[in-house]
Amino acid sequence: MPSVGALRGTSTDARPDRLDQAPLTAAGAGPPGRPSGRQSASTSAVAPDHAFVDEAEVTAVTRVLEGGAFASGDECRRFEDDVSAYLRAPHVVAVSSFQTAMDVALASLRLTPGARIAVPMWASGATGRAVLRQGGVPVLLDVDPTTLSASLDSVSRALADGIDALVVVHFGGVAARRTVHELCQVRGVPVIEDASHAFGARNALGMLAGQGSTAACFSFGGGMSPTTGQGGALVTWDPDVAGFARSNIDGCSDADAGDDSRALGIGHALSDVLAALGRSQLATFDVRWMRRRRLAALYREVLGQLAPGITCVPPQYQHEASHQLMPVILPPRADGHAVVRTLADAGIATRLLAPLQGHRWFQHHVGPEVLPAGQVRRPGGSVLQLPLHPAMPETHVDRVCEALARSMS
Repeated sequence: MPSVGALRGTSTDARPDRLDQAPLTAAGAGPPGRPSGRQSASTSAVAPDHAFVDEAEVTAVTRVLEGGAFASGDECRRFEDDVSAYLRAPHVVAVSSFQTAMDVALASLRLTPGARIAVPMWASGATGRAVLRQGGVPVLLDVDPTTLSASLDSVSRALADGIDALVVVHFGGVAARRTVHELCQVRGVPVIEDASHAFGARNALGMLAGQGSTAACFSFGGGMSPTTGQGGALVTWDPDVAGFARSNIDGCSDADAGDDSRALGIGHALSDVLAALGRSQLATFDVRWMRRRRLAALYREVLGQLAPGITCVPPQYQHEASHQLMPVILPPRADGHAVVRTLADAGIATRLLAPLQGHRWFQHHVGPEVLPAGQVRRPGGSVLQLPLHPAMPETHVDRVCEALARSMS
């Protein structure tokens, strides 16, 4: 098999391998890249995700630690203000996890037990659990097999059959079609956005920030950009939803809750320590986003040369996506588990992704009667998540693609 450098007529050794060497274009205007700083990932292994942390992050967290106030407070509020300014959204509530954001967003709808909540088959486990925790009945939506986002036909059918709410999933950081929001608006059906992969992603309205929905829920987990290690945020344009979220996560007293009898005060706000990390990460998000874009485009180029039978999700590079994940669809006859093992033997960490109905806990809780039946479109083969993170050298993309191509042969 020819090397990637030979295929391009260039040497892979000459390509930049550091985050701060990723060039900025007009679309990626933002602060200049920082020195590469601390990187704990082994040079001999390809990690699936890696939170790039430099001296600025260490200094920010140390400042909060030395101040002795670790709970959610002023630093968390500053982080919320920073996110609000970046997304140009009026209300941001930082929380301890993406799961908490989804739980609170769905609770804000005040649906009755047994409410029918439409969810794409390819959604995060946290989204499926949030529906069940609110006593809802999940209505699984078919997806476009090339994007794994809900198909418009399935959304139209669900609306015609009658649903009480719908969750839009921006799978892999690619913004779902705005037509979904428009269809729901006509029917008066509220929309919650699972934007766990989509911080910084754009659509026709600008950056995804809950426009036209009840709320958008973001993840700041360890593999995301920006990261707080573990955390998330609920973003909304509705002050009542923001107030409901705040009263539920701040561990409020009865006086704090006011007239809201559903304010449980679960105390799942983001700590100041993690908020300090998030603020520093957000300051260089544009640089990290540009790096992700560059790697995502490179994956498509190299896989197209070495393994044309493997399909990226989506197949075409999306300039406005956040590229928080790098999912690919393997050929129909490929053994996904065998591919994962082969890549692991080569020092490359990957994982198989599964739709909601593929999880045993989901099958156990919802029962077979709500699982999709009949003509359901599925990807042609197993869906595999490849390594992609801002600190990843471009030579690692070559290595992953070459190993993946060999596993196919």
